[in-house]
Amino acid sequence: MLQQKVVAIVDDDSAVLSALSSLVRSIGYVALTFSSAEAFLAHPDLSNVTVLISDIQMPGGISGFELQEGLRSRHLSIPTVLMTGLSDEAIRERARESGAWKFMQKPVDSDALIECLEMA
Repeated sequence: MLQQKVVAIVDDDSAVLSALSSLVRSIGYVALTFSSAEAFLAHPDLSNVTVLISDIQMPGGISGFELQEGLRSRHLSIPTVLMTGLSDEAIRERARESGAWKFMQKPVDSDALIECLEMA
């Protein structure tokens, strides 16, 4: 029996969560949404997450970079797509250094994101 891909989406913007979860579900995957990195890390079954999509800059809490560190400290290897609306070369380089699988600029190109999810 084939297991469905589970895509976790972490973003402090409810509109982004809604749009991305709709996109993920439209291609037949399960979408789990979290309004903070802390909420994601508190999820009881992170081992079932196939791919993580996370905003980098989330005010008042753990950033996408810190989320990557939290996953590593738990010895969890989840392919992660980091995204941000405020991109420059330093942020792209830090995303690569943090172990992000992919980096995307907001607004995210739907076709490019679908391609990333299908590759995971």
